[in-house]
Amino acid sequence: MSCAKLLDTKCPLCGIILLWKLRKARQQRAMSAKLLFQEVEPPSQLSTLLRNLIKHLKKHHPREHDEFLTRGQKGEKRHQESLLESFKKQRKLPADNVKAMGITEKLLNFIVLDDQPLSVVENEGFRSLIEHLEPRMNAYRWWIVHLLLFTSTSASSDFFTSIGQMTDLLFMEKDLVTSLKDYIRAEEDKLQQIRRWADKLEALSAAATEDPEGFLGQPVNAFKLIKRLNTEWTELESLVLTDMSDAFVSNLTIQRQNFPSDDDQTGAAKALMRLQDTYQLDTDTISTGQLAGLSSVTPTHLTLTVDDCYDLGKVAYSEADYYHTELWMAQALKQLDQGETSSTVDAVAILDYLSYSVYQQGRLRRALDFTKQLLELDPTHQRANGNLKYFEYQLSKQTKVEGSEDEEQQKQRKESQGRHDDYLPERNKYEKLCRNEGIRMTPRRQSRLFCRYYDNGRHPRFVIGPVKQEDEWDRPHIVRYHDVVSEKEMEKVKELAKPRVSVRLFSPAHPKEI
Repeated sequence: MSCAKLLDTKCPLCGIILLWKLRKARQQRAMSAKLLFQEVEPPSQLSTLLRNLIKHLKKHHPREHDEFLTRGQKGEKRHQESLLESFKKQRKLPADNVKAMGITEKLLNFIVLDDQPLSVVENEGFRSLIEHLEPRMNAYRWWIVHLLLFTSTSASSDFFTSIGQMTDLLFMEKDLVTSLKDYIRAEEDKLQQIRRWADKLEALSAAATEDPEGFLGQPVNAFKLIKRLNTEWTELESLVLTDMSDAFVSNLTIQRQNFPSDDDQTGAAKALMRLQDTYQLDTDTISTGQLAGLSSVTPTHLTLTVDDCYDLGKVAYSEADYYHTELWMAQALKQLDQGETSSTVDAVAILDYLSYSVYQQGRLRRALDFTKQLLELDPTHQRANGNLKYFEYQLSKQTKVEGSEDEEQQKQRKESQGRHDDYLPERNKYEKLCRNEGIRMTPRRQSRLFCRYYDNGRHPRFVIGPVKQEDEWDRPHIVRYHDVVSEKEMEKVKELAKPRVSVRLFSPAHPKEI
């Protein structure tokens, strides 16, 4: 099976493997693509990579696979080691190249295990990418970028954590607003024409009905009346029936496929609540949009309405997060009490959520108070009447228990209330770091931090173009690299990544995707 023959199969996987092997081996040891499959030991002794390559050959190239098996059954001995091993033995490789080889092998493993053609990657485009990036001093960095870009094509996009996608949504909404204003102007022009017609006929009818016989005595008036009723009123009917919204509805229908989903809205709400916890923000600060450090960046900010606060509380309630349910329902109730109106939310619905959320946190007295407020507004509320009796009964039992508790037990019970304790142990630490409340470095330790040009021990690829390195921390040693990727390269990465962007969130307490 020659190299040309293998390439003629139009199989992206075989093309990638062949190119990778030929580039890594010396030319005298890569005379034919059959060397890729010359290992004939039992399958259990083959490397994972080779086993999966043979699986691919069997599935997609059965004739070549049969030829390979025939050679193996005839007892053809393997007189040459695998190309990967021979390449490793030819010369001692720098650490960076060894890392690049390892990532390359893992990438090929992933492609074969996935067992799907790379339909999203053009065959020649992928090969040219390898040829362009492989010689670079930081090839391993690009392999990681490539792996991230091309292994997430089957995942669904999530808007709420992607600035790039959110930017597209802003411009899409701007286009919809323009289309909506065009529709409004068209409707206004239509109404203006109808209004002029109505005003003209109103004046004419008023004059004609004062002296009908005299008016119709004029032949021109009689002709005009017949013409109006026969022709012009029909034209007016057509104008009234004309739907000026066709263009807007058509544009809206096209753009609707790019709209965020319910999952995106839920994700955005959760992200806002994570931000609230991390930076210890109260609901009133978030609701008014007065977030520290954003005034100069976002001179125009939006505020959260009663409906917005209510929806945030409902998202928390659906996640059994009664701590945030209480916070946001209380904020919605506060804004209602301050005079803000809502056409969809009333105090009864908010108090219903509030009473249950505080009850779930073990605060029976507070739950009873909210229930009584609800019944003052709606005495016939069936669930509230049932809850009132239940809360009073539970409160009487709790009062007896509290009387028998010592101070330490009461303290532990109060500490258990509040935010759910379903977070990683490190959560408080990294939240402090986000708030810039972490460990402070002494001036003496800071004086030992330096900036330098890093050449990786006079590595040939770094001598001419060393990397800018800055010490960020001493123990552990943390460094920052500057100007590693150019603006042009970053824009290219974002351009490649945007169509394939995906987000996966994992619950800290439960190892499952959410």
